[in-house]
Amino acid sequence: MMIYPIDLSDFSRKYVVIKKTNLSVDYILESFLKKAKADSNKYAGQMLKNIVSNFFVECEDMLYIFEKYYSKEYDKFEDYLYKNMLIDRDEIEFLMSKSSEEEKLYYVDLRNAVTNNDENLFRYEKENFLEKINNILEDIS
Repeated sequence: MMIYPIDLSDFSRKYVVIKKTNLSVDYILESFLKKAKADSNKYAGQMLKNIVSNFFVECEDMLYIFEKYYSKEYDKFEDYLYKNMLIDRDEIEFLMSKSSEEEKLYYVDLRNAVTNNDENLFRYEKENFLEKINNILEDIS
């Protein structure tokens, strides 16, 4: 499982989340906080919970959207990702190589998220917090 940014411009905060379909948001959050050794009753734990939950609450199944709305327009799922979602071919190849058969690609647009904590967190240059979050998510199954 991982979170991959596809656009972090000032006007857009778009990500692809690779996630197993059978994992609930509650399970992911509980496991994440446990592995991060963060107490959900403390400020840091609440902040992490809010940030991570934004990604998993806002998820849209990209393959489902492709099959339901775009399969007649685009021959392949990868074409849809490239031409409609404007994801670079290298990024598409990377995402497809990182996902397994039990996982799906989900689209997350945090422009309308309740908090701006995620933007502030990922723009802090001295620490790569998204990488740290992904390291924890990678172990959740």
